Amino acid sequence: MKITSWKPNLFVPGFPKTGSTSLCEYLGQHPKIFLGVPKEPSSLYSKPILSPIWWRGNKKKNIPWINMEGYKKIYQEKENFSFRIDGSQPYIFTGKKMAEKIKLFSPDAKVILVLRNPIARAHSTYNFFYRNHRVKDFNKYMKEYLMKDLDTFLYEKVIKDYYDLFGNNLLIIDSKDLWKNPNKTLDQVFDWLNLEKIKIKELSANPTIISATQPVFYREIIVSIEHVIIWFMKLAQKILSKLGLFYGHKWVKKVNPLALFSKFISFLPLTKKSKKSYSSLKLPSELSKILEKDYRKALEFSKKKKIFLEL
Repeated sequence: MKITSWKPNLFVPGFPKTGSTSLCEYLGQHPKIFLGVPKEPSSLYSKPILSPIWWRGNKKKNIPWINMEGYKKIYQEKENFSFRIDGSQPYIFTGKKMAEKIKLFSPDAKVILVLRNPIARAHSTYNFFYRNHRVKDFNKYMKEYLMKDLDTFLYEKVIKDYYDLFGNNLLIIDSKDLWKNPNKTLDQVFDWLNLEKIKIKELSANPTIISATQPVFYREIIVSIEHVIIWFMKLAQKILSKLGLFYGHKWVKKVNPLALFSKFISFLPLTKKSKKSYSSLKLPSELSKILEKDYRKALEFSKKKKIFLEL
């Protein structure tokens, strides 16, 4: 591949809670692929946008965002890599508009989207974003939060919009293949990228530390501790950024206090018990039908256009 600029040319824009972060970590193990820090700069937005209500709850919370100057710092002097990853999940929220921006910004770019069983993904979304939305009732969250911004959660239209612009430079992966057979999956992805295959180091699954089956007081204690950790992490990021030691430095993602805290909490008995039971909670019937139909049609379209990775 001819190297023309510093710009990212491999985009993994979500979907949130499907395994796209793991995919980026696997891709970043290849010597010809650069994965920067942070993974999700979201810099192709001209300014921070409001995150979906299922992400932020009732708070006016914008997506994490880095300006173009910071964006360049992430990828500067990385032109020797065949691919430079931008793994900004929020790009998915504005569908075709962002797809057009990516195409204009990096015309020869390739795009990978990861799909996941939508019922499991809805559960994972409630758990992961609890620290933001703080909605204690699972059904209320599904009906009043996820349903309210459902367009930002669905697959089919986004895949069609990206296919219209990127064609065969778009690849669709099912998360169950990524988790069950990561090396076999990445072998095919490297083939698609015309890169030499390598044996990747398999990652352990992120622990589930919050779920709707836990007592509310337990969830609130965990979240309170998380917020303190996040505050200190943001402070450290500002300091490191001013010193020029944050953007593009891989060591930063290896020192993650929030991840260490999650691993510690995952060993507690109440956390282990909730991990086994949370999936028994049922989604509202109407929501389940919409999600399952969208997932089915997204898979059908991807396979018909031969952009779906088949193991």
